[in-house]
Amino acid sequence: MTSIILVFDDRERTDPSPASHSENSAAFLNRVAGRYWDQIRDLVESWASHIPDAARRDIVARLRSSNDRQSSAAFWELYLHETFVRAGYEVELHPSVEGPRPPDFRVTRGEERFYVEATCVFGAATDAGAIARRQDLYDAVERIHSPNFFLSIDVEVIGSEAPATSRLRQDLERWLADLDPDATEVVLGRERAGEYFLWEEQGWRVWFRPIAVRADARGAPDHRVLGVFGSGEAQWLDDASELRQTIRSKGNAYGVLDAPLLIAVMVGTPFHDQEDAISALYGTWQIEFTLNNPNDARSVRARDGYWGSPGDWKHTHVSGVLIAHSIAPWRVTQEVPELWHHPHAADEVSALSIWRSAQLADNRIRHSDPASELSDFYSLPTPWPQGEPFPQ
Repeated sequence: MTSIILVFDDRERTDPSPASHSENSAAFLNRVAGRYWDQIRDLVESWASHIPDAARRDIVARLRSSNDRQSSAAFWELYLHETFVRAGYEVELHPSVEGPRPPDFRVTRGEERFYVEATCVFGAATDAGAIARRQDLYDAVERIHSPNFFLSIDVEVIGSEAPATSRLRQDLERWLADLDPDATEVVLGRERAGEYFLWEEQGWRVWFRPIAVRADARGAPDHRVLGVFGSGEAQWLDDASELRQTIRSKGNAYGVLDAPLLIAVMVGTPFHDQEDAISALYGTWQIEFTLNNPNDARSVRARDGYWGSPGDWKHTHVSGVLIAHSIAPWRVTQEVPELWHHPHAADEVSALSIWRSAQLADNRIRHSDPASELSDFYSLPTPWPQGEPFPQ
């Protein structure tokens, strides 16, 4: 008899506290107690049980990964598998193809058949060690005694070594103890104005700002201290370029397929919008003018879009790109994916009733709303999950 491979440990849970800053998503979901979180675990376990036995061990291992990007990518694949199964498709994982390697799925419903490749965009590569050191600093600051103040924290520079935080906590407590919450104004940012505590040690540069607790809530010993997080180290954001490169790498990876290819992208960056998708697929905006008449400038699309431009359409074997933003187990009824149709696809792939769709018509992108509700499609109540994540 084959044993059931579970995503979460089968045990009683007694710790209802929010995630610490250094706790990864899989560990948090496996640890946190409460009816709200039981619903999420039940959904993930149910969907994972629908994965064929031969592939279940791999996806469960990735769902349990301590790397949040790996566990998020695994859930995106699980979400897509469940979606196509519920839509009435037969779903084959890692099907045999003549190319160098197979896409994630081949889906079939009657005469309709196409391939699906799941991928994710998480933004610029980050230094995992630096992020871990920053999260450990957050957790250390959360342990200070601060009954009358929250703190704003802005890590301007992350040091190359883990900080020694015992003295920092003592210094912060002494600083806060000398402040009057009724006379302290909220001033955020890195200017030397208002009340602030600037910590510079071991290559770190961190700004702290006090935010008074509401008068009738002061004195509680166990409230979370960190309330506002600053911008941190500056980064250049270019979701469109990363999205375009991700689609290009997946579109070219499988050789010649015997059915259309749908690339499904889950974007996990915080500032993604429709313009990123348009720029990735149809080209970025640029200003065009002539040297003889620079005042006659106009905005046009560059010819760097993955699909090319009218009269010169490219990659027609990719029938569409499905884009969703920050899909997570607790957001399956909130985030509506959108299918971006290739304007001149060799073969069409139809949008499911729960997806938005975007299509080029008369030189304009026209968006269509979904015909079905996500909660009905996934057989979930509204709202979902029900209850509060951290009831008082």
